[in-house]
Amino acid sequence: GWAHGFNFAGRKFIYCHSPARWLYLSDQYLGEKSTGPVPLLLKTLRPALMLWDHWAAHRSAVYVANASVIKKRIENVYGKKDVPIFFPPHSVDAAAPVEPIPGLEEFTESDDYFLIVSRLLPYKNVDKAIEACNELGKKLLVIGRGPEKEHLEALAGPTIRIASGVSDAQLRYAYRHCLALLAISYEDFGITPLEAGASGKAVIAYRAGGFLDTIQEGKTGMFINQPTVEHLVEALKAFNPDDWDADYIREHVDGFSEARFISRLKTYVQALPED
Repeated sequence: GWAHGFNFAGRKFIYCHSPARWLYLSDQYLGEKSTGPVPLLLKTLRPALMLWDHWAAHRSAVYVANASVIKKRIENVYGKKDVPIFFPPHSVDAAAPVEPIPGLEEFTESDDYFLIVSRLLPYKNVDKAIEACNELGKKLLVIGRGPEKEHLEALAGPTIRIASGVSDAQLRYAYRHCLALLAISYEDFGITPLEAGASGKAVIAYRAGGFLDTIQEGKTGMFINQPTVEHLVEALKAFNPDDWDADYIREHVDGFSEARFISRLKTYVQALPED
């Protein structure tokens, strides 16, 4: 929320992941804490903070969005039109070593589980996935941590496992051996479909936000129109791993590699106008 206001002694390039959520999406940002002294203070200070923020955002001639959703938000908030989109990279090296998650070796060895990689927060809709898999008796591995973990563990049936604190090698193993990734929360960008795609895995995703930037329907993933148990049940029933071309998925995801990100970033920096 403050980064583009720092004093810089050189040329400026602003790569925006979102205008400050606490300022422009404060109800969403604060959640259950949307009442009390902090929101009241923010409401009082908001006009002055917005003036400062708009000034800060216009200090650079080069302002770039990380996704289509953010491009539109920048236009709405700052009035900046035709902002380029510069997608973030994924960082999964699918060729790097892997290792099973301790205690889950038997659960994952048959490659017949769906996977969620997510912070365990209410808006991530992990509970919906657990309920859908409970209903169908489908195996689901959830990797993540957060305040919802205890609630989700209580909700989980016998075909569900939840793991926290996994290593990079263990995460790569989970991606490599899953049937598909579930990505059913609203995300401005959302990196996990690309991480799964690096291992040639398709994704079942919510048709919204940044997933529309990164998923090719019918080729790298399938969409549900609402993140509900009912929509997810239908998608899980319809999913067939044999319908997906792993090589095509890997090739698509290569367009979001770190190497391509670095190359494009260098191009932007080299083209920066002199102050």
